[in-house]
Amino acid sequence: MATDRRAVPCCLYELKVNEDTYFRLCRRLSSMYAQRETYHYNLFGILACWFHFPLRRRNHYFCSQFVAAVLEDCGALRLPKAPALLRPSDFCQVDALRPVHQGFLAGISGGPGC
Repeated sequence: MATDRRAVPCCLYELKVNEDTYFRLCRRLSSMYAQRETYHYNLFGILACWFHFPLRRRNHYFCSQFVAAVLEDCGALRLPKAPALLRPSDFCQVDALRPVHQGFLAGISGGPGC
């Protein structure tokens, strides 16, 4: 059964960072992208997160774990939980994040990159 991704609900956040942090984030993401074949989806990590057990595996991330790890490692944000325990809904509780889109994926247009 195919799902129309445009109908998927989402919330997109903005985080203000200084220039040094921005460039650290860009370098980290560029480095990870260059080695993208070494990174994998952390299915076991999601299951462990469900049971409140932080399972970290080298080069394995589930979506919210990836975002949290990159933001923390680059000094952009301190989060209330370890990245391996962070669920998407936890981002709603982070004061430094400001929602810029709440709705469906269809309502998001591309923006600037690194």
